[in-house]
Amino acid sequence: TIRHGGKKVGKVRDVFYSRKLGRTLSLAYLKRGAYEIGQQVVIDLPEGTLEARVEALGYPLAMNP
Repeated sequence: TIRHGGKKVGKVRDVFYSRKLGRTLSLAYLKRGAYEIGQQVVIDLPEGTLEARVEALGYPLAMNP
């Protein structure tokens, strides 16, 4: 579950490690109108919570052509 301001706004669909970027990325579905690029969200995990930032699809890959 992904939350923002205490409200459920989406769900993580896939998580993977990018060797090119050297970090873990995830793809998620977010409710329309419930997010903005750069917005901080909280991801609920079985072992706790994780803070994340909303980015446009493909944005991280464009940083390292």
